[in-house]
Amino acid sequence: MIKLALYILIGAFSSITLGAPIKSVIGSIDKVQMMGKNYAAYNTSGDAIAFIHMSVLPIACGNANSFRRVAITSSHPAFEIVISTALAAKVSGKDIELHYLEECTLWNNNAWDFAIITAK
Repeated sequence: MIKLALYILIGAFSSITLGAPIKSVIGSIDKVQMMGKNYAAYNTSGDAIAFIHMSVLPIACGNANSFRRVAITSSHPAFEIVISTALAAKVSGKDIELHYLEECTLWNNNAWDFAIITAK
């Protein structure tokens, strides 16, 4: 199972355009937030989006709300594995290594784009 997850993450990483630098942080997860991208009214269509909040992250794209988070959408091939890993790390209090693209294209320019998560 771990090998499968690793292969999926490597495959997902290899398909990322290398336009934005990839950065990483190591630390604990403060919060995992999940919602639909169309959250203002109840709607079951479209993508879900999840945010992994970590105080060791820099403020995402200099946003005014000082959000320190990474976003991943349900259309990402490793979405379920990433969320499972993040929730397990949050519950256990274990550190993770989180790689993110230094750009904010997934949500209102206030969450880094996800790249890789590694359970420590």
